[in-house]
Amino acid sequence: MYSRLKVALATILVALAGISCASEIDHQTTSLQQIADSDWEFKQLVNQYLRAWSPGSRKFDMDSAAKFYETTDGFSGHHYLAPIEGSVGWGRYRSEMEKIMSDFNQFTILPNEDDFRFKRDGMQVSTAISFRVVGRNRDGKMLDFRARASLVWDRVGDRWLIRRENVSAVLNGTAVAR
Repeated sequence: MYSRLKVALATILVALAGISCASEIDHQTTSLQQIADSDWEFKQLVNQYLRAWSPGSRKFDMDSAAKFYETTDGFSGHHYLAPIEGSVGWGRYRSEMEKIMSDFNQFTILPNEDDFRFKRDGMQVSTAISFRVVGRNRDGKMLDFRARASLVWDRVGDRWLIRRENVSAVLNGTAVAR
């Protein structure tokens, strides 16, 4: 009986630590979105954005990714994995990407930080970074490809949010599981 209580207590403590860790990550992201001013701070913010899209073997959480976006009609996005033509607004973009990400058992983004670009123009910042994606879809098909995210961030209230996103595949001859 005593060992069961110890296991239960340990399980509860691990769960609380996970909640605390997730809360700390949310706080760090919000803080960076509020104070990002330099190219280094934006590089950190872009890395957090990529981590939100990189669940590894965990279930993808669209809400974690959504906190980086302007979720009004002002948003425009295009992702090469989405079967849609041209840029679309937030509602459609979110639903398409949520559906696509649910098809993966494993999805990990490995950023190429040496390829980070930053340009500021007043209250708007443009960033770009290339990255490698490795993983496996639910059918067991492996994926390994390179892509590039070009983002336009606008200052909205006290936060930097993505107003425009264009994610494109870098053609290098590798197969992409779809």
